[in-house]
Amino acid sequence: MQYCSIEYLNKLLDKKLPEAINSGFQLDTYKEIPYGIQLFFICNGTKYILNLYYTEKKGLKIVSNIKKPDEKNDILTNIFSTN
Repeated sequence: MQYCSIEYLNKLLDKKLPEAINSGFQLDTYKEIPYGIQLFFICNGTKYILNLYYTEKKGLKIVSNIKKPDEKNDILTNIFSTN
């Protein structure tokens, strides 16, 4: 599926979204942002936003909207940061 104009991120999402769904996250929506994609997930009534950025030079960078420690956010971030 084509999520954004960056092929690396499309492949990553095809690979990792099923794992996120199996962990209890539901992809609500997504949008393309400069150098990446913003993903909106819902889990147990809580909204989680992940920004995935990718450049050839710097590789993958993951930024979460959760500022306080949160176990579910850590799980979601780890899903996308592991090969």
